[in-house]
This record gives sequence, structure tokens and C-alpha cells, in this order.
Amino acid sequence: MDHQEEARAIREQTPKQTSFNPPPLPYVGCINLLRRHDGGYVVAALGPDDQAGQFEDGTLAVEILDGEAVNETEPEDRLAAALRRAEGRLRRLRVEAALRLVATIGPELHDDETLVAMLRDALEQREQW
Repeated sequence: MDHQEEARAIREQTPKQTSFNPPPLPYVGCINLLRRHDGGYVVAALGPDDQAGQFEDGTLAVEILDGEAVNETEPEDRLAAALRRAEGRLRRLRVEAALRLVATIGPELHDDETLVAMLRDALEQREQW
């Protein structure tokens, strides 16, 4: 995802709402921007429940930018930076959801020792994907 280009397009088009679903796919969740009355945006990484994602530690994957911050590009493009942080939050939500899925479904198929070995093998083979 080109965060700078997406931020530029948002500033030009000022959509009321827009979403991004960065790779890798088909993992759940997306990044959602909702325009505020002041021209700013609520930037949220949405988890599998389609609400602002909540991490395992209880914090939320959301930030609010006011209209001034959205238009600020020097010394840093604050909207692009928020999109970059949202993508990182989305990745974290996806990892947490994937681990919960393995913990829920995995024992139906394998014992814990086998599941841990499968995860270890997947981590070792990730370069091949």
C-alpha cells in the first residue's frame, strides 16, 4: 500500500468514508476512514467483528486526526503516517485473530505439541511463501 499516494487521494477527494484491505489476503479486517465534521478522519483498523479492533491488551486500533492534521504534509504527511500506523495495527489484529483461530480449531485436529511444531515449521518456511 502506498501510504503517501492514498493520503494525497483522500485529501483531494475528501470521501465521507473509505476502506482499504492491504495484503496479504484473504485475511480478515480492513482499514476504515470516516470523515469528521471538522474535515478530519477517524482512522481505524477493523478486526473480524467489523468494529474498531480491540487488541488482546484491551487497547483500540483507532486514532483521530483533525482537519488541520489531515492537510499537514510538511515536515511529515500526518495522514500518510496514520495510514501506515493503521496498517501495522491491522496486521497485529490479524495475527491475534489467527492465533485465536488456531487455539480454537487446532485442538480438534491435533494435539498441542503438533500445533506448536506446525507453527514452528511455518515460521521456518515463511521465506518460501
